[in-house]
Parts: sequence; structure tokens; C-alpha cells
Amino acid sequence: IRDRFTGGLTNDGGNVNVTSGVSLLSGDITNLGTVIVSGNGQATFWGLAGGSTLLNDGEFRVSDGSEATLFVDVIGAGSYTGLGTKRFEAGFSPGSSPGLVSAEGDSMFGAGASIEMEIAGLELGEDYDHYRVDGKLDLGGTLNVKLLDGFTPQQGDEFDLFDALEFAGAFASLNFGDAALASGLRWNFSQLNSTGTLSVSAVPLPAGVWLMLSGLVGFGVFRRRQAA
Repeated sequence: IRDRFTGGLTNDGGNVNVTSGVSLLSGDITNLGTVIVSGNGQATFWGLAGGSTLLNDGEFRVSDGSEATLFVDVIGAGSYTGLGTKRFEAGFSPGSSPGLVSAEGDSMFGAGASIEMEIAGLELGEDYDHYRVDGKLDLGGTLNVKLLDGFTPQQGDEFDLFDALEFAGAFASLNFGDAALASGLRWNFSQLNSTGTLSVSAVPLPAGVWLMLSGLVGFGVFRRRQAA
């Protein structure tokens, strides 16, 4: 099946059913109802020239045994249900600046994926984006972190961007160009690929500075002893 939505497709509350075999769908899609990929089907959503968008503010269901591969930019606060595999190969931005999006089954960010997670505070799903997967989440592509509304993270702040029953893979690159921190702080992504957590920590002092400080402390102790 090949369908090309040159003027876009809007599902205003009904069902769009894609079943059995291989299906290729191209163009912008606005889903306010339910999109269902079932019957062991393999559905690929392609972008037209200049790119296309899937706005999911409803339910995007991929039933067990089926697969959906998305070469379109995916946005919106809708859910991803069903035990089938969802593969994101272009843009992915959960929620509505920001928000929480949940998914059943397995999800995968491909090598070409560009995932944008927005942070405007400390409350999960309310102040910063969160993607929760009830199966395996295979990481890949580029993670772009963006601060909103003048929010300035502090040392010790943690952001649980992703949850999954199992993590696999790793992001190929991290982009913090829109998430600059105050002087002396850095993004700590040591747990990102294993727990989905991003945190803020102090920039460690170089070894030479530690030696200098240790020397100053020792010199101070020596002077106090002399004075005694």
C-alpha cells in the first residue's frame, strides 16, 4: 500500500487502520484519534520534500507483531500503545513544551534520529520532558537538550528524561547548545544511557589546582605550628 498525503491527513477523532503487508505513507499527519498498525504489518511513514510531521495528540497503536518506522518528525502529547515496535528515525519531541509521553512495547531511536528534550523546571512531565517506555528503549542518534523560560539548573538537580524496563544502545552525540549552565557547573550524563537520567554537577578542579590548594593548606598548618 502506498499513500501520499500531499495536502496532509487529519484524523479528527476516528480510526486510521493500517494492516498486513508493507505500507508506505508519505506526508503530514495530524492524529487526534487513533492510528492503528496491526496484522503483522510493517508501516513506514516517510517525509515529503522539505520534511513532514506526525502530530500525535491521540493514540498511535502498533499491535504485537507489527512495526512502525517513522522518517517524519514526531511531536505531540499522545500515547504510543501496543506491543509492536516503534522506530523513530527523524525528529522526536514528546509532550507540549514540555510533557510526558508513554509507550507500550519496544521503542528505538535510529542513527538519524534527533531527539529534543525540553527543561523548564524540576517537576517530571510538568516542567521537563519525559518519555516512558514499558519495554526496551534502544538509544541512538542525537539528543538535544533545551532550557526554557529562563530556567537555570543548579548543582545536584536531576532530570529523569527516559524510563524503560530495559535500556540498550547509546546516543551517538549530545547537544547542549541550548542548555548552557552557570559558570562552574556541567551536565553529568554518566547515567543517561543506563537509567535515562541527566544531572548537574560541579566542574572538577584540575589536578594541578588540587595540588596547589593542598600545598596552601599544608603551609597554613605549618605556619600555625610555628606560631604555637
